[in-house]
Amino acid sequence: MEQLVFDNPSMREGLNLTVRNGWKWARHNNTYVYLTDGNTGEIIDSALINTVTLAFKDIPNWVLEFEHDKDCRTKNGLYESMIDIYGQSFDVNSAVTLVFFWMNA
Repeated sequence: MEQLVFDNPSMREGLNLTVRNGWKWARHNNTYVYLTDGNTGEIIDSALINTVTLAFKDIPNWVLEFEHDKDCRTKNGLYESMIDIYGQSFDVNSAVTLVFFWMNA
């Protein structure tokens, strides 16, 4: 099973979102993955993911309320995080994949 790795594994109960650069996760739509802590390598849980791919600039603001990382629940906060992770080549026209998953209590 594929591992979806989180540098900031702060999940909350219910629907969560993580935004990933590019198309890699689009091919995993409607499949189970391991949610993995990138700092320890520990598997946090497994989850069924659903994905949507679009340009960063086209992400609807309301979707960001489900972002697992509270610092990324605004477009500006998410953009800053994407630059930190993916570098200066990332811009508002970059393709991103929204990865939705459910966390139980």
